[in-house]
Amino acid sequence: MPEAVSQDKYIKAVMLLNDLTHIDSLIRQIEDDYNMTCLKVQPKGISYDKVGSSGNCTISQVEEIAVELEHLGHQKKKLIKKYAKEKAEIYHILNKMKTPEHVKVLLMLYSENLSGDEVAERMNYSRTWVYRVRRRAIEEFAEYMEDSYV
Repeated sequence: MPEAVSQDKYIKAVMLLNDLTHIDSLIRQIEDDYNMTCLKVQPKGISYDKVGSSGNCTISQVEEIAVELEHLGHQKKKLIKKYAKEKAEIYHILNKMKTPEHVKVLLMLYSENLSGDEVAERMNYSRTWVYRVRRRAIEEFAEYMEDSYV
C-alpha cells in the first residue's frame, strides 16, 4: 500500500486538477475576446489629421487598431502557450499514474467537467464509488506530483 500523502500535497493536487477544469475555458475565452475585438474595430476608412504647421500626420485610427490587434495577438499567443504548458504538465502527471481507472475518473471530473452522477452513469457504478475512487485517484496523482508543485 502506498504511503499516505500529506494534506498539503493533497490540496495542491486538487488545486492543480481544478486548473485543468478552467484551462480549456480560459483558452476559448481568450480566442473569443480576440475575435470580438477584431469584429468591433473593423475600420471603415483611413483618415489622417494634420497637426500643426509642419504637416506631420497623426497615426490614423486604422493604424492604432492594427497596433492594438498586434498587441492583443501577442498577448493571446503568450496566454495560450502558458495554459497549454500547464495542461501538458498535468497530463504528464496523469500519464505517470499506474491505475487507469483513476486517470479515467480524474479526466471525466476535471477535464470533461462531468458531475459525479454523470461519471457514475458512464462507468456504470454508483456515485459513492466515484467519489471513493476520486479520493484515491487524487492521492495517486499527488504522489506523482513533483516537489515543485508543493
